[in-house]
Amino acid sequence: NSAQLKNYNNLKDSDELSEYFELKEYCSSNKLTEFKKAITEQLSTEKNRTKELKALKKNSAVKVYQKSKEKETIDKPDEVTQLEELGAYLSSADYKNKLEQLEYKNTEEYKKEQKFKQLQKDKRFKIYLSFIDSALFKHYDSFKDSDNLKNYEELTEYIASSEYQEALNSFTYKNTDEYKKEIEFSELKKSTKIVNWEKYQKSKPYILFKEIENSDLLKQYEELDEFVNSEKFKEYKEYMLDKDKWKKTDEYNQEVRLGELEKSDNIKWYFATKDSNKFDELKAWKITFEDDFTSGKVEDEKWMNSYFWGKMMLNDRYVMADDKQYYTDNKNFELNGTTLKIITKKEKSEGRVWHATHGFFTKNFDYTSGMLSTANSFRQQYGKIEAKIKLNAEFPVYQAFWLKGEKILPGVDIFKFNMDKKNRFQMSTFWGDPLKAKEAQNKTNKLNGANFTKNYFIYTLDWEENKLTWKINGIEVFSTNQGVPNEPLYLMLTAGIQKEPTVDLAPAAFEIDWVRCYEKVNS
Repeated sequence: NSAQLKNYNNLKDSDELSEYFELKEYCSSNKLTEFKKAITEQLSTEKNRTKELKALKKNSAVKVYQKSKEKETIDKPDEVTQLEELGAYLSSADYKNKLEQLEYKNTEEYKKEQKFKQLQKDKRFKIYLSFIDSALFKHYDSFKDSDNLKNYEELTEYIASSEYQEALNSFTYKNTDEYKKEIEFSELKKSTKIVNWEKYQKSKPYILFKEIENSDLLKQYEELDEFVNSEKFKEYKEYMLDKDKWKKTDEYNQEVRLGELEKSDNIKWYFATKDSNKFDELKAWKITFEDDFTSGKVEDEKWMNSYFWGKMMLNDRYVMADDKQYYTDNKNFELNGTTLKIITKKEKSEGRVWHATHGFFTKNFDYTSGMLSTANSFRQQYGKIEAKIKLNAEFPVYQAFWLKGEKILPGVDIFKFNMDKKNRFQMSTFWGDPLKAKEAQNKTNKLNGANFTKNYFIYTLDWEENKLTWKINGIEVFSTNQGVPNEPLYLMLTAGIQKEPTVDLAPAAFEIDWVRCYEKVNS
């Protein structure tokens, strides 16, 4: 409990004590002595610069130069240059600052030394240093962690505790827990409540209670009690006691809905119409081929984008000698999810050409377009062939929906548009000897007056064994009994140019919404 020990404990791990020992070590080192010596020498050197200046002023070369009236003609001696530079330096603020910096009292080392001297005078450090060197401290330091001291402190604490006093008192029976329990038992045994309790335990009601307490019968009762008081049971009971409960069922709602539907004009019309002959024409046909162009791409299993024989023999595409455009590999097709567009446009390309006399050769083209054919996937003889199409009036671009067979003849144009005149629409059938194509016969009807480029129209060919009938939107526009093909033909959708444009050609879109083919259902 001494003041010396309290002072020791306050300082031993403090930042002040650490700083004291660091400063003591620094101030006792050769480093500080060498620093003082070095800064004193530097200060002396700087102060001697004034002596150098005086010596230069007395230099004979300097005096001669300064007395000369024609200094421009005399070379300036090195001594004069040194004089001027040294004079300027000694008059400068830099020189004054340097002298101040070289004064030892202005250095950080000086401040550290003064700080150490100040701490040396502090009474606390004197007591601390004296104490740690004393025999008393050495005895204290060696004894403070000993087992003897530890045991002493523990026993002192125990003897002063209530636990120790209780232990002393526990050696008499009256002060034990056992004695207290004995007295408590005697008092409880005489109490009216205990007497009545022991009597009640032997009674028939209590014995019956114990028998039921953990029985299956009580368990069953509790489960039924929980069920009968549940919201689910209450709702069910309320529903079962409701005289109109049928009206609250889904089945009743369905029955009501059926009654409403039976009164509906649409349902009445349906049942009145379904067994009539109004749909006999539709029922008489079945679809053999269709494409709604909703897949986002041209489906290869349905269409090929070149002439059939070019694909079979050359594995390549070609165009005819009179064509001004070249058919690309799907590059001129656009699909938007509901329609297909075949685009004819001005664009450089190179490809093969077939000429009846010269055969195949390669040619450069200024225009491109596209074609589709079912030659490799679908062919049909007789039936109904139709498509929903919107044409483009960009002349001289032609657009065509036609049928073709294995040879150049026979063939049927369901329509060709913009062939030799602007807005010319024609329907044709061609027949004859395939080896004499130039002598082929044809039956053609040209239709003028209608604007086929404003809207979509449904173009249909009804092909019977002895008759061809052309229809637009279900209305017959041409028919013939001549040149009716009697072999399977495939579909062609083409757009191209057979006459050189006289002006810059804008892109022309041949738009197809859908294509369908039907055949008669056997009755």
